[in-house]
Amino acid sequence: MRGRGAALALVVIAVGASIVGCGHDDHGTYRVDGRVTWKGQPVPNGLIRFEPDASAGNKGPGAIAPIEQGRYATARGKGVVGGRYQVILSGYDGVPFESPGEGFLNTVGKPLFVNRVEEVDFPREPCTRDFDLTAP
Repeated sequence: MRGRGAALALVVIAVGASIVGCGHDDHGTYRVDGRVTWKGQPVPNGLIRFEPDASAGNKGPGAIAPIEQGRYATARGKGVVGGRYQVILSGYDGVPFESPGEGFLNTVGKPLFVNRVEEVDFPREPCTRDFDLTAP
């Protein structure tokens, strides 16, 4: 009986540690936030992707965040690990329209830019990184 009690105590401790996260509840990633502008104006809608640059030795996870009213922020635990990333941005004008003949309501609007790539070296800490984009 004594062995079962000790085993149960170890299971409770292990489960508790996994819930608390042992100090790493963000999985080793750091939050990134900032602004995205197009020709000096906030981007109404869009998407920003963070892809680790393996050619620069970055084997960290990728991340993604919506752009809303010119601002973005990665979710807690879904940021970058630092190092070089390719940041891929797509922005839309935010004016909904119905696609002719398809009956589909496009709620993000017409593209301002699609798949713009920026190379960024991120620190190994939470940071703010703004992107001011203009026409190519």
